[in-house]
Amino acid sequence: LQRFGQPKPVRVDLIYTSPDINDYRVRFAARSGYGFTTEGQLNSQYQSRELRIGRNLERSNFSEPTWYFFVADESEALIWDPGVTSAFGSTGSRFQLQEQVEMGDLQVGVAYDWNGLQTSFSYIEREVGTTVGRETFYADENFVGVTLTYRHQAP
Repeated sequence: LQRFGQPKPVRVDLIYTSPDINDYRVRFAARSGYGFTTEGQLNSQYQSRELRIGRNLERSNFSEPTWYFFVADESEALIWDPGVTSAFGSTGSRFQLQEQVEMGDLQVGVAYDWNGLQTSFSYIEREVGTTVGRETFYADENFVGVTLTYRHQAP
């Protein structure tokens, strides 16, 4: 999310897809992103990794079905520095306290995609935590999710 006066976040993606092995492929994706204030200080960062094993991962025909098993994880840190100059030029008090909110999740599941309709079933573990001064607080969530997504492809 880019705010008024803020520099664009930096994103780095690394994706590898194996050659076909009996109509199956393996795809690994690692992503990192960093956000900065107008003064160049880090104010957010995230990392994610995903491993897919399935059929037809590199399909060229949208109407061909694909399915895959997946394992994915993601972690994000949002950093608040109250002493930074805002985009409008005002400056807050310059104290050294820094608050950081960390979120992370792990997903394991299976997905099926055909004609733009994707269905996935996954088990999700999520940890949310925040650090204020020297104190850190965490909350864990575990649940099963079903997702249904439709993507329209222009002719």
